[in-house]
Amino acid sequence: VSSSFPYFLNPLFRFITVNIFGVLPAPLRAMNILFHLGIVLVVFLLISLLHKPTVAFISALLMGVHPILVESVTWISGSTYTIYTFFVLLAFLFFVLSYKDNKFYYYSVISFTLGIITSRNAMVYPIILAAFLLVWPDLDIKKEWKKIILPGVIGSGVLFLSILQIGQRLTNIQTFHYTQTPTLNPLTQIPTATTKYLELIIWPQALTLYQTEITALTRPWFTWFAFIFITFMFIGLYAYFKNKKLFFWFAFFFIALGPTLTPFGISWLVAERYARLAVLGIFVPAGWLVYKLNDIEELKNAPAIIFMYIIIPLLAIRTFTYNRVWESHDTLWISVAKTSPSSANNQNNLGDIYARRGDIDRAIYHFKKAIELLPGYADAYHNLANVYWETGQMDLAIENYEKALEFNPNIWQTWKFLGIIYAEEGDPEKAIEYMERSVVLNPSDADTYIRLTILYSDIGKTEKALEAASMADKLSH
Repeated sequence: VSSSFPYFLNPLFRFITVNIFGVLPAPLRAMNILFHLGIVLVVFLLISLLHKPTVAFISALLMGVHPILVESVTWISGSTYTIYTFFVLLAFLFFVLSYKDNKFYYYSVISFTLGIITSRNAMVYPIILAAFLLVWPDLDIKKEWKKIILPGVIGSGVLFLSILQIGQRLTNIQTFHYTQTPTLNPLTQIPTATTKYLELIIWPQALTLYQTEITALTRPWFTWFAFIFITFMFIGLYAYFKNKKLFFWFAFFFIALGPTLTPFGISWLVAERYARLAVLGIFVPAGWLVYKLNDIEELKNAPAIIFMYIIIPLLAIRTFTYNRVWESHDTLWISVAKTSPSSANNQNNLGDIYARRGDIDRAIYHFKKAIELLPGYADAYHNLANVYWETGQMDLAIENYEKALEFNPNIWQTWKFLGIIYAEEGDPEKAIEYMERSVVLNPSDADTYIRLTILYSDIGKTEKALEAASMADKLSH
């Protein structure tokens, strides 16, 4: 928990859940589902206060069943996005209720604080409030601006902290993902990402953990994306003059996506979990549109019938089928391969699948493909070396382990495995050199100390052998 400060709430929830139920996926998923259901309820209550009940019902229903939200609910690691979204929307609900009873304002601040200690992305909340006060009918920001001071101070503090952490985040991305993070051009990044999110909301077919194909858009495709983006912007501008309530929700969509649309390369260009909060900015106008069309006498309730008996069931079916993709690592990575063939991460994952299944040729193919897509991918070199080692191709194993260390000298398993190979080849001095480096990187691996005990004994270093044996015994108990 302390290592996650100040974003420690989700790790705290996981710590409590694991200590009560043990290390089981079901309780952790149950926690995420409960927060998801909480979001649906909060959305219904919030939109009921701001729009007609029909709009609230449709918005909540979409928030409950839309498949773009599967990643943030089904994937345990995506729970941060669900939890912070719940607290931000709850804070917004309390803020709206504060116009009837001022005590709800303090509940709003508390809820926002819980959101901000869950994820830095919650810092968008004060901006959402400012937009709400600026454009919502019957609200005068000159009278109400003081209400955003406290959330604004909290959000500004987190923004400042996030700016200070950009360098560290870039270093972590380069270290653990082996990718350089060039500055992105907002003129291409924002239209591309925004349009892709709209596509996934309207036609949620190409859902996948790694939305990598979008980074390889051809000029014609980018032109098409840019056209859709500009059209969407004109619709938002039209709403500003005709219906400021709708304009607010368009603004909400962009504001909620803001933390992931930075030009610094600290986020994926598109990830479904990033849209967890933002989708409400599309769902509410969708609910309003159904409500308005349903009021046209000539249509005779056709929009509501189409929505309830065609659109919602289709979305629910897609959610069900997409959930099945997340049943195991194997089903997930095989599915991702169909939608994201240019993902180096997934090629590496596929190699792992086939290596476990004993399909050596396919494993080698995918590990090499990962390296081709991402030169310097140390994990793929390490995994490729494992396959060569298991098949007795020691020269190739050593070559690829060394390559892995060239690009990432912090993989302790690579140092250990090289040490084992050199020990098996009768070079205890070199084996010890690699093993010692391994325990520096990971001093909690008892097996390495056991192997060092044997190696030290073999070359007559009795004192060191006893020290290693003592550490092995301590770690084993």
